[in-house]
Amino acid sequence: MATLTREELYEKIWATPTHKLAKEFGITGTGLAKICKRMDMPVPPRGYWNKLQAGKPVVKYRLPPAGQGTQLRVAISPTPPKPAPPGPPKIPETVAAEIATETAKIGHVRVPETLSHPHPLIRKWIDEDRGRERENRRSRWPMPHDPIDGSEIQKRGLRILSALFGAWERLGHRVKTDGYGHRAYFEADDRKIEFALFEYERQRRRPLTDEEKYDPLYQHSKWRQIKEPTGQLVFRIKTQIGIGGKTEWRDQPDGPLEQQVEVILAELAAVPALLREEEARRREAERRHWEEQRRREEQKRLRRLDAARWRHFVDLAMGAEQARSARAFLAELEQKCRSEATEDGSKELREWLEWAREKAVRMDPLSRPPSDLLRENQSVDEWTYR
Repeated sequence: MATLTREELYEKIWATPTHKLAKEFGITGTGLAKICKRMDMPVPPRGYWNKLQAGKPVVKYRLPPAGQGTQLRVAISPTPPKPAPPGPPKIPETVAAEIATETAKIGHVRVPETLSHPHPLIRKWIDEDRGRERENRRSRWPMPHDPIDGSEIQKRGLRILSALFGAWERLGHRVKTDGYGHRAYFEADDRKIEFALFEYERQRRRPLTDEEKYDPLYQHSKWRQIKEPTGQLVFRIKTQIGIGGKTEWRDQPDGPLEQQVEVILAELAAVPALLREEEARRREAERRHWEEQRRREEQKRLRRLDAARWRHFVDLAMGAEQARSARAFLAELEQKCRSEATEDGSKELREWLEWAREKAVRMDPLSRPPSDLLRENQSVDEWTYR
């Protein structure tokens, strides 16, 4: 911590650039600027240090007198470092052992150089594609068609998938298609593992063409965002596999995707165990969530019950007070009746006073045993006064 007077900080601000001085104090430049503003202290304007370094004349603003309420002394403490983000949760030993067992079964996986003997699913896709191409040639209104093996990178993708599909089935699992387009997914332990194999496209800006300059869609733009093929293949596991686990591989200068097939297959083989662990974590998190919610609801119920029973207790106290006032009033009324008694209506008056006396006794909680009052209070629940 650095404790400085207003004058001392003023001299430092005009002797050292703000970002360097803030670094010495262990705070940000914004934090230092706020301190200067609170102390009504001028700071060097933009470009001051560049002009000073270039030998150009500069103006140093004087420190104005401190006004009423101006902070005259400041203690600057370094900003504590941010805590390191928690790392990924550790894979349990049982799951790691299961993954190691599945990985050991893979062995060597070779990607063929040609599609002379593709996987049956790849062969089916190619045959369907050829059939669609023949139909287009015979049709008077051919539909747009992009062959699945029309380019070298598409052929590479089919060869990689053929190798992956074959190796996956040799591990005792299955490859299935959803019946729509050329899409498939891996299946293990009745779990669906979705994936995507595609060419990475880089986004870039390009100037507008002469035609686009007159297009209302681009009238406020000078460029257009386009996607540019890179010739780089990417394999991605689309299923959320939870803890630990890599989900994307791409061509590297020192290793094309064909050389990473075994690594991809090892990760795919680990997905079922990772998914089971993730589901167990999710169930445990949900259990804790519901337990916490039940605990909060129980606390609310107990607070409502306590409030209802206290309200009943206060009602008893108010009843006792009303009965006490009624008896006092009754005593004064009887005294007045004795002093002003007349023959007319004396019977009705006595009956009325007797009724009032019985009513006061019956409505007075203190006329009942405390055990009865306790049982009545305990019978109150949280919904009694709702």
